[in-house]
Amino acid sequence: MATPTPMAGEGTLAAVMPLSPPPPAAAEAAAGSAAEAAAGSAAEAPMLIFLYFHKAIRAELEGLHGAAVRLATERAGDVGALAERCRFFVNIYKHHCDAEDAGYLSST
Repeated sequence: MATPTPMAGEGTLAAVMPLSPPPPAAAEAAAGSAAEAAAGSAAEAPMLIFLYFHKAIRAELEGLHGAAVRLATERAGDVGALAERCRFFVNIYKHHCDAEDAGYLSST
């Protein structure tokens, strides 16, 4: 029986989504200073987006590696699903590299 991919806790969203909600004090502080944070976050947001995207790429690579190792050693998993995940990842990665070349690397 084939295992579904990506598994729970894997994939691109696993890198950027918190596992648990923030503590109430942190949520209140964030809500209270939303107007102040909005002014400063505009300059930081592009770099944070790149940071989160790179974390997501790293997490997906680790997930693909784990799935490939399980498939090779335990014969667990679906080759077709893994191949589709790899094709999707390569496509996203190519677009990401093109965006980096056209975007922030050309401005330096």
